[in-house]
Amino acid sequence: MNTSAKGKRLELKSIKWLSADGAHVIFRAKGIRQAEKFLQPGVCQVDLICLYPEGANKVVEVTTPANRSRARQRLERLPLPPGWLREIHVWGREKRPDVIPVTRTEAEQ
Repeated sequence: MNTSAKGKRLELKSIKWLSADGAHVIFRAKGIRQAEKFLQPGVCQVDLICLYPEGANKVVEVTTPANRSRARQRLERLPLPPGWLREIHVWGREKRPDVIPVTRTEAEQ
């Protein structure tokens, strides 16, 4: 199975779902996960960044049920400005994602 193509398809499904949810602008990340260890401090890589007109901006990781915990760990470590939300979109066989809100761990706050 071409996992790269699967990830792109799931991201497109999440983009359509977020657009219907009212997202005004959606940025799609480019890059590969293996490059994260070589990035400078303060540089982060996520799947989608969504901007809403009312200001409830989000960072979204798109994944399958098997990789849910890795996506949660990445989002928990991510430093964000106040008011930004973190979400995981888990796509199984459903027509809509299982949306999981993520908060930072107490030790990092």
